[in-house]
Amino acid sequence: MLRFPRHGGARCCFAAVFALVGLGLVAHAESPNVTLDEAFETLKTWEAGDDPAHLEFLHDYVVEAINDPEKKEPLEDRFIDVLENGSTEDAKAFACRQLFFFGTERSAPALAALLNNERLSHMARGALQEIPGATATDALIGALMTVNDTQRIGVIHSLGVRRDVEAIDPLTWLARRPGNDAVASAAVTALARFDSDQAVDAIRGLRQSVEGDMRAVVADAYMEVAERKHAQGDASAAADIYWSLYDPAEPVMHRVGALQGLSRVRGAEAAPVLLEAVLSRDAQIREAAVTGLREAPGVTEAIAEAAPEFHEPVQLQLIAVLGDRGDAAAIPVLEDLIHGAGGEVRDAAFDALAQAGDASVVPMLLELALADDAHLRGKARETLIALAGSDVDEAILAELDSLGVAGQVALLEVLGERHARNVTPAALAADWASASSDRVRVEVMAVLGGFPSDESLEVLSQAAGDNSPLVRRAALEALAGWPDDAPMDHLADAAGDAPTASERAEALRGYIRMIGMEDRSADTLAEHYGRALALAEQSSDKIEVLELLGEVRGEAALEVAERYVDDDEVGAAAQDAVDSIRALLAGPESVSASVNEGDAGNAIDGDASTRWGTGGSQEGGEWFQLDFGGTRAFASLTLDTSDSPNDYPRGYEVFVGDDPEDFGDPVVEGEGDGEVTVIELNGASGRYLRIVQTGSAEGNWWSIHELSVEIE
Repeated sequence: MLRFPRHGGARCCFAAVFALVGLGLVAHAESPNVTLDEAFETLKTWEAGDDPAHLEFLHDYVVEAINDPEKKEPLEDRFIDVLENGSTEDAKAFACRQLFFFGTERSAPALAALLNNERLSHMARGALQEIPGATATDALIGALMTVNDTQRIGVIHSLGVRRDVEAIDPLTWLARRPGNDAVASAAVTALARFDSDQAVDAIRGLRQSVEGDMRAVVADAYMEVAERKHAQGDASAAADIYWSLYDPAEPVMHRVGALQGLSRVRGAEAAPVLLEAVLSRDAQIREAAVTGLREAPGVTEAIAEAAPEFHEPVQLQLIAVLGDRGDAAAIPVLEDLIHGAGGEVRDAAFDALAQAGDASVVPMLLELALADDAHLRGKARETLIALAGSDVDEAILAELDSLGVAGQVALLEVLGERHARNVTPAALAADWASASSDRVRVEVMAVLGGFPSDESLEVLSQAAGDNSPLVRRAALEALAGWPDDAPMDHLADAAGDAPTASERAEALRGYIRMIGMEDRSADTLAEHYGRALALAEQSSDKIEVLELLGEVRGEAALEVAERYVDDDEVGAAAQDAVDSIRALLAGPESVSASVNEGDAGNAIDGDASTRWGTGGSQEGGEWFQLDFGGTRAFASLTLDTSDSPNDYPRGYEVFVGDDPEDFGDPVVEGEGDGEVTVIELNGASGRYLRIVQTGSAEGNWWSIHELSVEIE
């Protein structure tokens, strides 16, 4: 199989081409036992379709010789001989491929002679392109006037890849030569790849001489030069080119690119032209100008200074740009627009301030958040909520004492909507206790509800016993919405002791919610739901608890539900809970199996299309076990294999007991004879029930699609 040394850049590209198109060599087990002389002799007459073994041998030899000077030079001579002395074209193609990897200037004349060959030109050019030195360059330059146009474009490309300055003048001449735009375009594109002042001067000169479609090609090349200059850190040279390409006589797409380039390399110096361009009649230029203003470094102050002078549609765009930049330098003009403008301009200034503002704008926004104008109040509040930075929360809290009741309420609402995690509960706790207004204290409760900490919990628990019903209710609402069950016992106590029915109901709903938060045992759940039922004053609350109780699998839960079966208001819901719990108790708590235990649940999932199976022929000793979590008396069990009718157990033993390590003797033995096997258990009692398959059936699994147990 052909192997290629690793190279970068164009060589890697040509290697891929050479590997994939041409000779169609195939892999072989091992190289033939031949000499180098025999292999080259075979190569001279080789044609596609012949045995490739000798060529494989030669290629492997090339790979080894590349790093061995003693082998490399004579090997190159032999491939040159293949090119010059009457070999087949397929042989010459192979030789070009090998010289691509290690050819030197000595190969250049032989390769140059093939540049006019319709079939071999591309391969010879690829090898020449990789050979360093003036000989290869001269060969390619010389071919420019002898090959056809298609081949000429390829040679131009190779000269562009090599970037030898000797090629600049010939390429410039071809770029100016009329009659073939494809060749001229290739020459211009190649010139753009040269990192030299001579090539840049050539392109600059072409801009003055070419006409028609070639103007766009030359402009593209000039733009490529500017991008390279910028990448190399020569911002001045790049800017000169961008300024030239922004000329009104240039095509729009080049003016757009130039404008974007200027915004990157000139920053604040480009601001005047960018601001002028937002008024352009061309939508693409306007869009490029706005993008440049949004991204260019150091232009915020220029935009802010100019924005108020534009007519409203442009003004709105520039205000949005100030917001997108997020630069605090825009704050003064945005504040001026908020105070001095109206309508959409003022709203846009609020939106921009939300992005560019900082803690310094908090006092101004708080003042506006208390204004008589409802729309103004709303925009100021939205902006306060959206401001970024932890210091903004601290600045808002610092204003609390300076405000009246309405201001304090508004401020606390803002803090709540900001989810102000850096505002400590201690600070709020100190404020709530001394606040003169219940409205303020209510808002403090709402904010503290967003801080799940021990400190917040202590404050809320204390406030739940406050003299004010508004404060108590707000504290209970915050506790009821707590993210974990920490206030669970406090809520249960409040559900029985709170002064008003609405407060008790609020506390109860929080308590019920928290019962299901943690992974509790069935007995613990039954205890909590029983307590909730005893506390509930409304039938609707009792029904909700009974529905939840019906999902608990346990004897204690059954006992709680049975207490309410005769209740006139909730008896029906209690009976539903009883029936649900009994159904759960009738089924196993868990199932296990001797094999494929991960599928064991399929046997009791109520879906006959799924199954548990042994995954192999019945051999005897396979078992399936059910754990009911407590002692049950079993009347019968049914094994249904209807969807796999031949997978019934050929024999079975059933064990029942309380210790799965010591069942004793089976309570029943038998043989299955069809897709549904019913086994009578006659009241055998125990926690565990195990079915052991005792027969054998080559090619048939033991499967259970559905298993049901009847409890006495």
